[in-house]
Amino acid sequence: MLTFSTEWFEPISLGPEGIVSGRQGAFGLGTLLVLKCSATQRVLMARKSFREGFEGSNQFTLPGGMLRSDGALEFGPLDFNRCLGETLAKRVQAETGVALKSVDGLVSLDQWPPIVGRYTIRGDQLVAASILPFYGETQHELSTLTNDPTVHSAAWYDPVEVMHEVTQTNALILAQVFWPDWSVAEQEKIKPILLPHFEAVLDNAEFVGAWSPISPWSERQAGNK
Repeated sequence: MLTFSTEWFEPISLGPEGIVSGRQGAFGLGTLLVLKCSATQRVLMARKSFREGFEGSNQFTLPGGMLRSDGALEFGPLDFNRCLGETLAKRVQAETGVALKSVDGLVSLDQWPPIVGRYTIRGDQLVAASILPFYGETQHELSTLTNDPTVHSAAWYDPVEVMHEVTQTNALILAQVFWPDWSVAEQEKIKPILLPHFEAVLDNAEFVGAWSPISPWSERQAGNK
């Protein structure tokens, strides 16, 4: 069973439409997978479909989604972790065709406070979500097959090369994971892209009362793989 340290967003509760929420409903909780191919150093990503008025339209994202449950109001740790694992497996499969059983050494990236995003839905409705990422590796690039209307396609990409097209929260998560592995030239190339993203998520965390995120270039940045 997948687990993620919950201390940063307790208490956990169920909100409208069964969305799992943190900090007494202050924000929804989502999860995603950072999946790297060890042979090519490329990462599995989805290109979102173009949908006018929706956040992330036509941009690259890591596969994942919001945690939802039809469980009882008493939503304890076992229910949370079961929901977390089921959501990640279902969303990764639907968006990319990759099964989690194909992933080696799947681990939670819970050494950093989760990054909080605020998303535009249908043009003007803003919702906040804290993203709980997991990391895994494959020996070769697995074939992809998209079976989700919100996703145009899925493939393997060099994150540095496509960073300018990656959604705000996902770009920062990728940088948190891979920053120590990138050359100084690569870091200098993408830092101007990441700086406004980081300022935005700092504001998001303050707005919903979540812990502040740690920047990828911070000296406090932890080892992760």
